[in-house]
Amino acid sequence: MREKEFAAFSEWIKACAADPKLRKPRLWQHSLVLLAAPESDQAAAFAKKAVLPAGKYRIEAYVDKNGDLSRDWKTVLGKNALVGTAEIETKWIPGYGKMTELNAAALK
Repeated sequence: MREKEFAAFSEWIKACAADPKLRKPRLWQHSLVLLAAPESDQAAAFAKKAVLPAGKYRIEAYVDKNGDLSRDWKTVLGKNALVGTAEIETKWIPGYGKMTELNAAALK
């Protein structure tokens, strides 16, 4: 996910999630791993409060069709695995039951 900044999205990824299984039919749910450059202002902010700031984000959805992640979990999926993107505006509220939701039909 990339936060919208100055009419363009940030080039660095702020959070990611990966899970090979659907929990219920047609539902994928996972916690986010927050990312920041070491020693950056964002890393310091995450150390104080591990939550993404409210705002507009671009979600990119990738599907590992070739099983690359099962061979090496550190693999970064490329453009050929991108199945769609969507933009959402949200306030990220920590905790179970307060999830930000995105319907897969919104992916373009």
